[in-house]
Amino acid sequence: MIAFSLSTFLVTVINVGILFFVLRAVLFKPVTKFMADRSAKIEDAIAQAENDRNEAKDMLARYEEKLKKAEVESADLIRKAKAIAGEEADRIIADGKTKAENILSSAKEQISAEQKAAMAEFRKEAARLVTAASGRLLGRELKSEDDKTYAGLLLDEIGKN
Repeated sequence: MIAFSLSTFLVTVINVGILFFVLRAVLFKPVTKFMADRSAKIEDAIAQAENDRNEAKDMLARYEEKLKKAEVESADLIRKAKAIAGEEADRIIADGKTKAENILSSAKEQISAEQKAAMAEFRKEAARLVTAASGRLLGRELKSEDDKTYAGLLLDEIGKN
């Protein structure tokens, strides 16, 4: 069996103690430091990810707000454009009506002038025909100036009735 010796025990305890301090200096401290550094990096990465997420939310909110403003502005521009187009259409219609009224008035004046000219021509011709017919009835030639005057008066009387 194994004999128990105090000297062997003390040497073993001293060896274990020395091994503990050597391993602690060589292995435990670097591993502990590595683990602490890694833990700190992970916490920093998590914090950075949280900051990035919050920043992304803020950017999204700003973009949504800008989008809403753009939609409102575009709707306002469309409304203004429709109003301007309506006013322009009204102006064009009013101009068209004015031009149509002017053309109609001009046409009426032209028709009236043509009617007067035609009536004057008709009166001349009617006076000539009345004079010719009166001369045939009377069997003699009448003075054309006097008869034309009387024929004009006669036509005026007939035109009034």
